[in-house]
Amino acid sequence: AVKNRGTSAVAAGSVTRLTAGTTTLNGTTPAVPAGETVQVPVSGTWKATDGGATLTATADATNTVTETNEDNNTFARSIVVGRGAAVPYTEYEAENGKYTGTLLTADAKRTFGHTNF
Repeated sequence: AVKNRGTSAVAAGSVTRLTAGTTTLNGTTPAVPAGETVQVPVSGTWKATDGGATLTATADATNTVTETNEDNNTFARSIVVGRGAAVPYTEYEAENGKYTGTLLTADAKRTFGHTNF
């Protein structure tokens, strides 16, 4: 999203740029009324790979809009790309269970009921 923090409307046509790692994607910003926020569609793709990446969004990337503050056009965020969190799990081998007539004890934490038909 791009917000116009100024007191004058901005005509459509400026470039909003998203840089993801070494990939650059551009979008055309629609008209932005003073004090309003607009969504900017950005076309293209970026392939995430394991590790980290920095995403940088730049409004008015080609400096076509006259502004009183040119220093507030960029937002950057580092992200981590990976296969997900390491979820703890317990491996259980059926051979390690003991049948005691009505209960199956897998380990100290797991005892399963049995109806013993």
